[in-house]
Amino acid sequence: MDTEAKKNTLRMIPYGLYVVTAKQGDRIAGMTVNFITQCSFTPPMIVVAMEQDSTTRLLVEECGGFAVNFLEDGQRELAGQLGKRTATNPDKFNAIGWAAGNNSGAPILDEALAWLECRVQSTIVSGDHVVYLGEVVEAGIHREGQPLSMASAGFRHAG
Repeated sequence: MDTEAKKNTLRMIPYGLYVVTAKQGDRIAGMTVNFITQCSFTPPMIVVAMEQDSTTRLLVEECGGFAVNFLEDGQRELAGQLGKRTATNPDKFNAIGWAAGNNSGAPILDEALAWLECRVQSTIVSGDHVVYLGEVVEAGIHREGQPLSMASAGFRHAG
């Protein structure tokens, strides 16, 4: 396989940037993700993939639910801040306003355009990620705006 062609072709897939959050007791975690899509209308369901070794993924596994926060175009800095590893940046939620979701308790970011709360229905290991099928149990919109994308943020995944 031409690895350069593979990498460049996979980078052509358009992605948004989202922040997945989880809460268990007094522990919170969040991470910036781009592997996410809707996969069912009835019931409403999404698929999200998270790195196997992420703190957020482990908390999602433990509590069985998560929130997805939709970032606005221009919130590159926020995506970058929350994209840092929790293990080395445990205070990354400092100075970020949020409220606990009604169903999952997961942080709903004040600065997000919109959000979903999901209950984990199933998981599958997929290479270096774990894929979660989440049933949408709550949704909200803070304001109108253009969602942040990988392209507009200038971020690139490894491909």
